Amino acid sequence: MRYLLPLICLIACGTAAKEKNPCENIRTGEFKLKGPDNSKTWTILRNDSTQEEINHYTGKSVNFSVKWTSPCEYELRLISSSDTSVNFEMLQKSVIKVTVTNVNDNFYDFTTHRSPDSFSVSGRMQILKLH
Repeated sequence: MRYLLPLICLIACGTAAKEKNPCENIRTGEFKLKGPDNSKTWTILRNDSTQEEINHYTGKSVNFSVKWTSPCEYELRLISSSDTSVNFEMLQKSVIKVTVTNVNDNFYDFTTHRSPDSFSVSGRMQILKLH
């Protein structure tokens, strides 16, 4: 009986502790994305408000604004691009919604949806460096 009260307090304190959201770790940092056939790679540099995607195959980059809409979801809007093959006008009108579905120490999984055309893709982003 004398151990019952400390045990109840330990359980109550343990369950009341707020768990850290794993997506908080990937809000800023350096990441790597490989294309489906592994022939192309991109480095993604993200801070609180912007994301730069560098295509190592072409050497070109695309810059987006970043707005986190929930703990594991954010929106990308095109700011600029050095890649002339990118349809700048179409992407400028688009919102790319990213949902992070899984995070571990080495990578995170995500799904993107682009509006207004409903283009969607899922992938795995390697974590290179967290800030």
